Amino acid sequence: MKKNTRRLQRLANGSNTPEDWENYHSALRMYKSAIRRAKKTTWKAYCAGLEGQHPTARLVRTLRHDTLAQCNSLLHLDGNYTTSAEGSLNLFSTCFPQVDEPEYVVDDHRPCDHKLFQQCATPQLLQLAANSFKPYKSSGPDNIAPCILQEALKLQNFADSFSKLLVDCYTTGYIPTIWRMSRVVFIPKPAKGDYTNVKSFRPISLTSFCVKLMERLILWRLRECDLRSDPVSKYQYAFQPGRTTEHALHAITSKIESAILSKQLACGLFVDFEGAFDNVLFRSFRNSLSRRNVRHSIVRWIYFMIRKRFVTSTLMGVTLTRAVMKGGPQGGVLTPLLWNLVMDELLTADIPSSITRAGYADDVAAVVSGPDPATLRNLMQQFADKAADWATQHGLKISVTKTVAVVFTKRRKWEMKNLTVYGRNIPFKKEVKYLGVTLTHDLRWTKHLDNVIGRAKRCFAQLRRAIGPTWGLSPRTVRWIYTGIIRPSITYASLIWTSVLEQKAARQRLYQLQGSICRAITGAYPSTPYEGLNTILNLPPLHLFIRAEAMKSASRLIRDKTLNNAPSGFMPMKTLIPHMDFVRRDLNNIHMDLGNVDSRPPALNIRRGFKTAIPGRDNIPLDVGVNRRSQGIHCFTDGSLFNGRAGAGIAIFHEGKMLLQESLHLGENTSVFQAEICAIEQCAQQLFQANINNFDINFYTDSQAAIKALTTENISAATVSQCHRSVQSLSGQ
Repeated sequence: MKKNTRRLQRLANGSNTPEDWENYHSALRMYKSAIRRAKKTTWKAYCAGLEGQHPTARLVRTLRHDTLAQCNSLLHLDGNYTTSAEGSLNLFSTCFPQVDEPEYVVDDHRPCDHKLFQQCATPQLLQLAANSFKPYKSSGPDNIAPCILQEALKLQNFADSFSKLLVDCYTTGYIPTIWRMSRVVFIPKPAKGDYTNVKSFRPISLTSFCVKLMERLILWRLRECDLRSDPVSKYQYAFQPGRTTEHALHAITSKIESAILSKQLACGLFVDFEGAFDNVLFRSFRNSLSRRNVRHSIVRWIYFMIRKRFVTSTLMGVTLTRAVMKGGPQGGVLTPLLWNLVMDELLTADIPSSITRAGYADDVAAVVSGPDPATLRNLMQQFADKAADWATQHGLKISVTKTVAVVFTKRRKWEMKNLTVYGRNIPFKKEVKYLGVTLTHDLRWTKHLDNVIGRAKRCFAQLRRAIGPTWGLSPRTVRWIYTGIIRPSITYASLIWTSVLEQKAARQRLYQLQGSICRAITGAYPSTPYEGLNTILNLPPLHLFIRAEAMKSASRLIRDKTLNNAPSGFMPMKTLIPHMDFVRRDLNNIHMDLGNVDSRPPALNIRRGFKTAIPGRDNIPLDVGVNRRSQGIHCFTDGSLFNGRAGAGIAIFHEGKMLLQESLHLGENTSVFQAEICAIEQCAQQLFQANINNFDINFYTDSQAAIKALTTENISAATVSQCHRSVQSLSGQ
């Protein structure tokens, strides 16, 4: 059809008669119509054949992608737009600002602490650090992907040589030049209205994974030794094992709730720093490490790593390379921890203890409550001045336009003078969005519920392009999109705002939202009852699911002893119920004892005296008796669950003879995974008590989850931690 259309066009151009032009336009219309039909048919076939989580997630990202979020022409401060790729790159270079007075440092590369770094960079720890990265993450300029390191470190000769190389780099405080090069990619920030502004993009540094591996080893060393005796402040909730945004929101919201319920005022200041990670001074990182008495050799290596970096960015075939004079690499392994150590100086500053503060990365919130507006304003102004001084000291600046002040109260009349930062007023607003949750001045959660439902509807509306009544994604795939992407965005931080579900109107809106999505999943008629669709798709009512997620979050928070999780003691208002009291009521209704929850704060797990292996099906011998009759001690463990009751069994063999056989009853509140872990632990304890040594001891279990749990980097389950200690004690006997 394309060739025929072009032939008719040439004929019409030559004859220039109305009849030939009409034939050409008719053929062109038919050709375009055929293209549209082919595109539609191909799109339907692609959507219908899509299976698996990763391809589906990639489709969702594509459909939700903002077509305007592209790096094209950028706006200069003088009001003109860039006209070339080189001009845009020069404007992007402002993400890596220069300093007026560069730090002059004489590098000292004399070797030191050789034994220390030999312990940090053993071949076993190198393999563990390499496996902590996803195999196909984007590589740096050296093009060495994690999968290459993971496979190479399985070779003993390479692992030994590479270990010696890294130890030499550590001891001399030096990193090869190619490893210090970073490839910078500018990622558009979501939901930005103007993408001609440089600040609408986030620079991500793709550094060499050899350096990232070295950073991982140093991070483990700091967590094992230096930060164990002098940990990060309890007011810092970002990049901390076992802590999430819910912890920060809980700390701030609890303070506001107690003020409103006691009929007082709560003054909140939510501070935003301009380009925090890209502008902090190098010496701030070094001084924060030195204040914690970190070994000089480690501080020297980290300081050299962040100070001697080069960034390379490419746009439309044009490449620009420059040295970095400030900030830490966004995407680095150590950068979050280094920022936390710098931020600790502000969060632990000498300010009134009545001010509740919470830091999450570069977002800092502070709340103070009391009956007198003038006193509250003075206290909060002290914190604002302290934050401004801290920012100036470390080369940062507070964004006055993004910093928000809110007075939380039910009072209709109150007077308070505006807070000031750098001499500019911060006017009080009626609401603020903090860590994705909308906090209104009277702490009503209907506004946040509006935002959540609206965002879910917009997301699903974009996905409707891949769903039709008789074509498109399979119902199973669409259900996964809802339960894996849309519903988690709805239930985010539900612990804080779940009390809004006391309102019938809120429950009805959630009921209609899930019902309309269920109809799209099944292709049912509009008259199909929502309850029937929920039953067919095995989906609980959305408001009940949200309350269940809130109870799970409450159990995690109650585990954290650093937070105040005691009952508020206040009488709830009609429009405000303390969030923890509301969730405790649900927990009491299901008779859940949070004191016996199998969870604990995550603990680092990198020192192991045992090895694990998950062989393929072809490598497992069909006759397990071969294992029982071979040399050494062989332990077989298993866990099971039947009619709600759990149990475990163990059997120990030596040279074909059974030494011990035992069964365990584990009650009615134990999972199969916990039963498998308990079986391994019981077997290890029996051998330890029998003082078994000088034998190769082999454990056999059919639970891959149990094997992976014992070798994970962070252990957050009490049963797994106890089992790991038992196996570790047995290996050292």
